[in-house]
Amino acid sequence: MKLICKVTGWIIAALALMMPVGVCAKSRNAEQKRVSVIPNPKSMVQLQGELKIDNKNIAVAVSDTSLSMAADYLAGCLSHYGKPVVVSDNDKADILLLLTAPDSLLSVKGAYRLVVSTDKAVISAADYNGIINGIASLRQLLPPAAKKDAGKKFLSIQCVDIYDAPDYWWRGLHLDSSRHFWTIDEIESYIDLMALYKLSVFHWHLIDDQGWRVQIDRYPELTGRGAWRVFNQMDSACEAASVNDASMRIPRDRMRPGENGDSVYGGFYTKQQLRHIVSYAAARGIQVVPEFDVPGHSTILTVVHPEVSCNGKPNSSICPGKDETIEFCKNVYSELFDIFPSKYVHMGGDEVDKTVWKSCPHCKQRMLEHDIDSPEGLQAWFVRQMELFFRNNNRTLIGWDEIAYDGLGSETAIMWWRGDNRAVVSAATESGKHVTCTPTSCLYFDYPQTDAEIDKILSLNPREGLSPSQQRLINGLQGNVWCEYIPTMERIYTQILPRMLALSESAWNADTEKRITPAEFWLRLPDHLARFDAMGVAYRMPDCLIVKIKNK
Repeated sequence: MKLICKVTGWIIAALALMMPVGVCAKSRNAEQKRVSVIPNPKSMVQLQGELKIDNKNIAVAVSDTSLSMAADYLAGCLSHYGKPVVVSDNDKADILLLLTAPDSLLSVKGAYRLVVSTDKAVISAADYNGIINGIASLRQLLPPAAKKDAGKKFLSIQCVDIYDAPDYWWRGLHLDSSRHFWTIDEIESYIDLMALYKLSVFHWHLIDDQGWRVQIDRYPELTGRGAWRVFNQMDSACEAASVNDASMRIPRDRMRPGENGDSVYGGFYTKQQLRHIVSYAAARGIQVVPEFDVPGHSTILTVVHPEVSCNGKPNSSICPGKDETIEFCKNVYSELFDIFPSKYVHMGGDEVDKTVWKSCPHCKQRMLEHDIDSPEGLQAWFVRQMELFFRNNNRTLIGWDEIAYDGLGSETAIMWWRGDNRAVVSAATESGKHVTCTPTSCLYFDYPQTDAEIDKILSLNPREGLSPSQQRLINGLQGNVWCEYIPTMERIYTQILPRMLALSESAWNADTEKRITPAEFWLRLPDHLARFDAMGVAYRMPDCLIVKIKNK
């Protein structure tokens, strides 16, 4: 896979000559700017003229104090262009955030209207998330925030009238912080990128075989020992690859001397830091869904607390036959519930190696007591115990699609990930369960990125073949980023961009007829790559854009 982290100015300029504006234009002239908003708005009319704002005083106002966080967030975005000021007088505002009563246009949660006139820009919505979505579209109308623009006297924004609303509420992006540890600044940048493209759920995979990243007061050794490791096989592979690719080098600022004189690698998040990320994401209209994956993916857990394994030794699975294991899991989830306010909490449930359960006396006794005839039945029993605990704590359990047949209630949600197992979507929705779709076939962003895969994302329709009642149970789409061989943020961005934009399009517009076509997507994309260049964000240059330039 050829990776290109920058697109040169001449490529952007050449492509610009080839690109029509993908909007309905009420009035057009040669001076109008090209508008390339992703995801495609439900309605967008490009108007004549521009809004010109003095960089020395970019005035932002809100109609309601509940939008203060949104105003502060917008002001931070505008600081790249000049000096934003939040003002109390709506009439003096260059940009007004207007909270309105729901009407026929703004009745859908997250819907917004953005009107940019030559006088001011007004974002109106009936809820906070709608305001945030409007800000995302406004940000895409702004020029790329390159340092060279800082000296310009005016900030110019093309006049438009946009009405828009999401079809799916779960527009997710996942990040694995167990295999490699990401700093708070890196997590914030990741969330900022999500917000720019109207993604709404940050699925944070915090615990797995290779590392424990969450402070748990009741079990301090989980981070005391479980957050740090000597280089494992995957780390060594990354280091070897870094000879030819600097983005594969393990960050040295995440290493420290170990107890035995070796260097150890890792890190963890304090509860204060985790709550900060929850607040940071909420200000950008994003909820954080944490994941503590059990009963599998538990090697580091059983290293630190071998009493929860079947034989008192490290194992990839915990022992569901022991009461202390059940209590341990409940105690950890209780502390996660206290940190993360999200209705959904992910319990994993995937890829469980049950071999040791077959010979474990504790598991055998549990199976005997509950008339369970197989290790699969024992896992189902364990998942139901967690489901009941979640329900009693006013949370909704969501897990990978292996749990879909575990006899769970309709309130429990399923995350479809095995791309060749689409039947699970039909089965889960038939039983009344909500489903979030993240199939390996196109939404595993740690897999190699190709143009064909992006086209596949743009055509993905998980509602196909479902009844209307089943279709209503599809929460949305999510891209997953598993980081076994992704040790740096530069590498992450090269993996997720630009296909994250295709995810944004398909997660916002469920009806494939309302989406931009792959051809239109490729035409709009260069404007977004130019923005990434200005932001200093790496990405993979699509092959089709390289070919177009070569053939120009």
